Amino acid sequence: MKRLKEAPGRTAGARTVGAPLVLASRLPRGVDEAHAQSAAARIGIDLQPSATGPLLPLGAGDSLERALRVQAALTATAIDRVGNVPAALAALASPAHGRSGGVLRLGPDGRVTLSLARVAPIDLGEPAEAEVVLLRRAMLREAEALATTAPSVPKDAGDKAREVLFGTPRTLSDPSSRKVLEAFGIASAPHRLADTAARAAAHARALGGSVDLRLASPDLHALDHRELGAFDLRAPGEVREAQRALLRGARERRADARVLGVTVSAHVPAVLRLEVRREGFTLRFLEAPAAELVGPVEAEVPTTVGGALVSLALSAGRAALFKRPLAELLARVGTMLAALPSLSGLDADLGRADAPLVVAARVHVR
Repeated sequence: MKRLKEAPGRTAGARTVGAPLVLASRLPRGVDEAHAQSAAARIGIDLQPSATGPLLPLGAGDSLERALRVQAALTATAIDRVGNVPAALAALASPAHGRSGGVLRLGPDGRVTLSLARVAPIDLGEPAEAEVVLLRRAMLREAEALATTAPSVPKDAGDKAREVLFGTPRTLSDPSSRKVLEAFGIASAPHRLADTAARAAAHARALGGSVDLRLASPDLHALDHRELGAFDLRAPGEVREAQRALLRGARERRADARVLGVTVSAHVPAVLRLEVRREGFTLRFLEAPAAELVGPVEAEVPTTVGGALVSLALSAGRAALFKRPLAELLARVGTMLAALPSLSGLDADLGRADAPLVVAARVHVR
């Protein structure tokens, strides 16, 4: 009887054994080498710390295992074959024509594995964990291509912004802050300033649909006090009464506050809070949707789209933050900070995480 020749990395009648995947990675500061190698071994990876290798993509609040899984997935130039994985994972695998760089499979134990040539399958975890891994892989791949891509801003952006910023250190009102952001192409929900109740109602009619009102003042802001805003207003009478109530509330809260009126904006619910300072930025959901965000993004302010994508990809977030439009907005903010030394930071509420619009803003001048 002819004996079957055993394939490399296999034993007859047994599952794939294969050699572990070798990853030469640079470890983030503070990560213990022995601990990292032990974590890698648990999921079938031979981690070899290297001063010149790619940095292990370890985000805030991440486990070493997740970062290692992302790094393993990044070694597959393409994942162009999938087994019986959920449709969402198949879509994230980004099927590509040409030579296979990896095969994605769902095992009988309910865990997803990535099979690469001549190595043992890499455990990507249960489908929910594998989804995060593949999302990060996709964003980090895109970030590589956009590593030096800076956002395109109008040539006169700096001049227009400096016209608003000129003066002593201070905090700008909502409408003035939006002018600075809009100069750099950072989109804002349609809005108008109203100094009377009648004008607020007229602006609401011109904007059409429901509107939001926020106090326009350099001293008091709806970002700090939600009661200084009124939301989803439809009838002219509602708008007039809300304008009067906001001005009364401002006087009661601080009698010497400078009040310009109210900002009347097309109704766009605020989803994200962005806080930017020279040393870095924080981005968080105002009301975290289920399975969307575990914790806030905290990173240096990027000036390229690729850098912003890396910051988002390494966040503790899920699909809602893995969006190129949001990365472009962050890169515009970074470009604005670099161009305007007198700007010390900004706070903003953003609507629509997938196509962000500024719905409230406050710029700090130093």
